[in-house]
Amino acid sequence: MPASGWMNDPCAPGYDPETGSYTVSFQWNPNGPDWGDICWGTAVSEDRCHWSVLEMPTLRRDTPYDGEGVFTGCLIPSIDEADTVMTVAYTSVSSLPIHHTLSHVRGLESLSLAQSLDSGKTWTKLQANPVLPCEPAGLDVTGWRDPFVARWPSMADILRLDGNKTMFGIISGGLRDLTPTTFVYAIDADDFTNWRYVGPLVDVGLNKRLSRWSGDLGRNWEVTNFMSLKDEYDPSITRDFLVMGTEGCQPAHDLVIASNSRPSGPTRPERGQLWMSGTLQQTDCFSNPVEMTYDFGGHLDHECLYAANSFFDPQAQKQVV
Repeated sequence: MPASGWMNDPCAPGYDPETGSYTVSFQWNPNGPDWGDICWGTAVSEDRCHWSVLEMPTLRRDTPYDGEGVFTGCLIPSIDEADTVMTVAYTSVSSLPIHHTLSHVRGLESLSLAQSLDSGKTWTKLQANPVLPCEPAGLDVTGWRDPFVARWPSMADILRLDGNKTMFGIISGGLRDLTPTTFVYAIDADDFTNWRYVGPLVDVGLNKRLSRWSGDLGRNWEVTNFMSLKDEYDPSITRDFLVMGTEGCQPAHDLVIASNSRPSGPTRPERGQLWMSGTLQQTDCFSNPVEMTYDFGGHLDHECLYAANSFFDPQAQKQVV
């Protein structure tokens, strides 16, 4: 916890090989106990259990493109272990309010980068910001925020791209009146300002409950993470997963009335913290060359946990949420 003020979404968790320490930032309002005036606070740890919270914000809302908020983001993994520069991607917000039930104004949410030369203590925003000024043209989105970046070998294979030279980023949101989703970008591993739009990743429809365990997939996604995990009993098997916060879920009591039985899931209305495993496959659509089908999934948490974020820990060799 910071010394005072509101905090929520974890941002940019990761490991710094230069210092052998872990960092995690968080949305923070140092000016009061309510949500608003969002900047980033940061904490540092050597063991992921005991944390020292820096006293001052590390990313402030101090430019025209992020003057209304430095929203959730991620640490971009370095492609070179000798690289001492840390880079984060975050959602820069120029105007409020933002909500999936409201019309989305283009440019209201943008993608920006910042870099640190001192293991996350201070950050410098790139002159090229915002590197993505708005969502792709021609899309009516319910949201477009919370970038997550990592290597994704199976996605590189599907798109026939060099996995050593390409990283992938996803930005969460939804297509209005169609589906929640996350938007895929291919990123030049040698130039983190170079993001090329690929297309929306999933099409599950609105408020779908695809199994008794799946939960309500909602109408808009936030803080979506992707990861490829090996089967612990057969390492030759790898499965692709998404972890996502789901917005616009149907309140549990409505489902009880409709079905005369209690649904399997949390009682918190309107939001859920879910996961899914799916299969990546090519399509014949130019504007959406790859999609992930829904194979199975469930609740990451059955209570009020939300906006989970993750990173691959090179020390533990595990994905840590």
